[in-house]
Amino acid sequence: MNSKRLDNDSLKMVIEYMDPHTRFLLSSRIPSISVLDRAIPLKIGRLVIGDHFIKVNETEYKYEIYQVDCKDEIPYRVSGECKLNGRWTCDVDEFGIRDYITKAGLPGNNGNQEKNLFGFNDLENIPTEKGHLEKLKRILITEKQRYDQLLCYRPENVSESKKEERESFEKFKAICHDLVYSDEELELLRSEKFVNKAIENTDERIKQMENELLPFENRRNNIRPKFEIHVVVKRKSLPRVIIERIVYISTGDLHKAGESLMEFMFSKRQNSVVVNQFEINQKCHIRMPSDLKMRIGNLELKDNISANLELVEPIIDKTSFKKGILTICCKNNEEIDYKLIAKFSNLVYSDDSSLALPLVQRFQNNRVYFLNNAFLFFENDDFIFLLKNWLKTDKPMGTCFTFPTFQPRKDYIKGILKDVRYHFNEATKGDKCVDIPMRNSTALRMSYKLNDSRYLIILTVVPV
Repeated sequence: MNSKRLDNDSLKMVIEYMDPHTRFLLSSRIPSISVLDRAIPLKIGRLVIGDHFIKVNETEYKYEIYQVDCKDEIPYRVSGECKLNGRWTCDVDEFGIRDYITKAGLPGNNGNQEKNLFGFNDLENIPTEKGHLEKLKRILITEKQRYDQLLCYRPENVSESKKEERESFEKFKAICHDLVYSDEELELLRSEKFVNKAIENTDERIKQMENELLPFENRRNNIRPKFEIHVVVKRKSLPRVIIERIVYISTGDLHKAGESLMEFMFSKRQNSVVVNQFEINQKCHIRMPSDLKMRIGNLELKDNISANLELVEPIIDKTSFKKGILTICCKNNEEIDYKLIAKFSNLVYSDDSSLALPLVQRFQNNRVYFLNNAFLFFENDDFIFLLKNWLKTDKPMGTCFTFPTFQPRKDYIKGILKDVRYHFNEATKGDKCVDIPMRNSTALRMSYKLNDSRYLIILTVVPV
């Protein structure tokens, strides 16, 4: 069978429609493909940048620190979230002590409701690190005793449904204290299957506890373990593959690895990277390539909103500010930069509170879709003040704010429109709307529509 080499034009077309991961892979292996790849627009359906990972469509790239000279010869992950206490680690010192400990000391046992290194809430106040470590070692000894209890325990043959057995096991897993198990607690394990699961879980927890204490033993014995950064690829149901190992030397190396990964994927491209859905939810601020430009359909921010928006604003193609949609989910009364948000014409906004006038008036975007329940907003005179403000400031044509009321009754919505006609004598009634004349041949229209069994109220500046 004769084979024919693709000419450049044909190869360009093939590369353009390749999965991004395949393009990255070929570009890393074949220098001639790399040059061609960077000249062809890169299109991504969904891009997610989070803490210590980048996800491109269905392919996830993680970069993590591992101790690679463990006794069992199985690398142990030390960065990211600790399964025992939920704490986050970005860096470790020469002995393996996590950065959150070097900055603030061992957590817990300070008289506050704070989990200790092993994830227990313990209000005992222990002033010294030595005292903390002694307490943790006692907990580890108890955990090993609990493991022995499980090895010896034989459940009675009680006839129960699988659902009841599972519910009983969930109660057992929820036990949270650092004592050996009582007979009543062990009896929550109703079958050999769940006893074995408890043994497996306890064995894993003991290993994690030992690994969390190990850095302090290393320091005491002046042992400096070997650490590596592993860059790992995971595609759908396929197994994880390590694509690069980097010797971990000092603080900041992990974030540098993330920046290098970003550079490899997105820098030196001759065209804007086109991303339909871009989500950035990182607490660790990984810098974007300085020469990168992205055309974004929907930018979604759920955490550290202002900091992440400031980080990506320089790489956003100008057309995205007008045509793209910014979606933000504000949590815990987080302060946000409204001037920076206003660069986007289209905004979808939500937070944990009910909608109120001071918040609504802060937004200067052309189109805003609120996800908060606006029921109380229309129960008082807040919306009347908002209408007066729009009339006073002469909002430009095309301005549109949409409010969900979570209200299924049409007569309630009609009552709101009636209030508008009462407060504004010049208002005129239309089909499912009320229009209030504005200057420059425009009108402020309040209208409503039914959407998924609830009514939306829409404020729009329209031509007359």
